[in-house]
Amino acid sequence: MARKVFFTITFILTFFNGFVYAQTNNNRMINMLHTGNYFEIKDYEACLRTWGDTLDSFNSLFYKYNIANFENKPDSAAFYLEDLLTRGEFGADTFDFYFRLWSLYAKTLHNYKKALQTCDKVEIYLKENPHNIPLETVREWNEYVSGWKKQTLQWETEPVIRIMRDNTKNTAPIFQETANLLYFGAVYNEGNRLKTVFDTGMTEFFSMDEEMAQEIGVRKSSYDNDSITTVNGVQARGYIGILDSVQIANIKLYNIPVNVLNVNSLIDQLSDSQSIDSMNTKVVKDLHKSSRITMGLKVMLLIRRIVINWKEMVLRFPLDKEKTHTESKANLFLFSDKLFARIKVNHIPLTAFVDIGDATEGMYIDSWFYEKNKEKIFINKSTKKEALNTVRLHSICTNIHHETVRCPSIMLENRKMKIKKDKVYIHSLVEWALYPNFTEGIIGYNFFKNLGKEISFDFNNMRIDVLR
Repeated sequence: MARKVFFTITFILTFFNGFVYAQTNNNRMINMLHTGNYFEIKDYEACLRTWGDTLDSFNSLFYKYNIANFENKPDSAAFYLEDLLTRGEFGADTFDFYFRLWSLYAKTLHNYKKALQTCDKVEIYLKENPHNIPLETVREWNEYVSGWKKQTLQWETEPVIRIMRDNTKNTAPIFQETANLLYFGAVYNEGNRLKTVFDTGMTEFFSMDEEMAQEIGVRKSSYDNDSITTVNGVQARGYIGILDSVQIANIKLYNIPVNVLNVNSLIDQLSDSQSIDSMNTKVVKDLHKSSRITMGLKVMLLIRRIVINWKEMVLRFPLDKEKTHTESKANLFLFSDKLFARIKVNHIPLTAFVDIGDATEGMYIDSWFYEKNKEKIFINKSTKKEALNTVRLHSICTNIHHETVRCPSIMLENRKMKIKKDKVYIHSLVEWALYPNFTEGIIGYNFFKNLGKEISFDFNNMRIDVLR
């Protein structure tokens, strides 16, 4: 009898410890997914070996949903999220995940039928109210759903976004400019050949100043009644327009949204908020004048594969039959519509925001990343620091407090980057309030200009590769 009791107690304790261990691993995984730790968690089998095979079926599916989002697979993400929602295990967070599903269908996949079906499901969920949400909150959420439906029905009236390719010349010229930005040639609305900024840091399709939009015949979207538009989280006077066509070498895009900005109001807003002097106001105006049209990340994700050939000064768009590095693991991921890469600083892995629209001569690492790794990263104290200033379309920062790294080693996988002396800056990125908390650095135009003669962005396999 004593032995039986002992075995029973042992079994209960073993089961309880296993349950607690499983819950700990599930919570740890969820926290890592929410905080953007893609590179630490992307290998599912490795995670299971590390933690033990303890992830329950719901969290296993939740993992796959998040990885699909990280890896630019919205179809898969929607499929997994549909399955997750049918299980009813999100509790009071169910409404938030229905919003994510609607956004995937309406904003990313442009599947308006599925988006409207999602709205119907939310309305049923709110009517049944299985999680006892307060009635005032239910009424408020129903108003949100009515807004989703209205937006979806309006978007449905617009011609569908399309991309066409042909087998003709597949390169677009890169223009030699003094500014540290990548400019290339494109044709807008049949016949308007214009210089365009290539900017992975801009989360929209295109942005354009209002005067240019009027010149080339951008039509105002039928579903946009606002006089305010948003670019990279910054609001300014403007509206959402539609570009009927954009031709970039052998790529032709149709019915593409464009954020049309009233540049003068943006500069006035900047001057009022930051008290910048007339000289710096002129710097911002000159930047806007040279950057009247910008192509953002959403277009690049649509195109899927882009090669920057610095030697021949062209953008190239490989055909599907051209070989890719599909056997290699991803070194890019998406989070909150922003692009991130894994590089190494002095052999320490660093997650960097990829912003080719950043014209800084070097690159940034965040001050808290330095604090964590200061035994391997050394501050340069031997030379006098130069003033560090940064100018963006929506902000200007002067005399930025910073340190520089002494003799840094910067690598993308096995490729070492050539970088000028004193051009790896240590600065608190939190002060700019532009990036997720996990951001450990920023790599911009000069990083990619000095990485190799030919650089590939492959958004099918989420990779940057140095081709030569």
